[in-house]
Amino acid sequence: MYRFGDGISDIGNAVRVPPVGPLFPPTRDPYGVTFPGFPTGRWSDGHLEVDYVGEAVGLPNIVPYLSINASRSYDGVIFAVARSTTFLQSHCTSQTECAKRQISNASIVIEFGELNDVGYALVQDKSIQEETNYVPLIVEAQINAAREVLKMGATLVRYTSAAPLGCYPYILTA
Repeated sequence: MYRFGDGISDIGNAVRVPPVGPLFPPTRDPYGVTFPGFPTGRWSDGHLEVDYVGEAVGLPNIVPYLSINASRSYDGVIFAVARSTTFLQSHCTSQTECAKRQISNASIVIEFGELNDVGYALVQDKSIQEETNYVPLIVEAQINAAREVLKMGATLVRYTSAAPLGCYPYILTA
């Protein structure tokens, strides 16, 4: 399983991005207190949805991409980074190179940062009308991402929906 997304499914990538990552809140208590017992970079004090999904399908060894050790094998990799947006760049120089990264026959779960796309625009004093102009771009980016991983050999691409935005304090304030 490969998982793309933002803080909702980040299990430790954002805190590994210098220079600011090591200073983010999930590097200290209370983050991680309930699971795994210490801060790991999860934006929660316990399990995230991705932990439950991995366990449910028998994938106990899911790791953040930025912590990968080439000498070990993994059941899944999380590419999610807190504060990311829908618009991502590929790190592959060709489709052949991407295919070598073992995407063939994989299950891909995509939870792009729609919240961040919307939230960042609102806190920059964009109007709701201006904000709606971003929606087609966000949807197009998600469709293109799904097409890209299917071309690389993924057997299943599943999108999770964005959380309801209206209850977030910073959105209400904006």
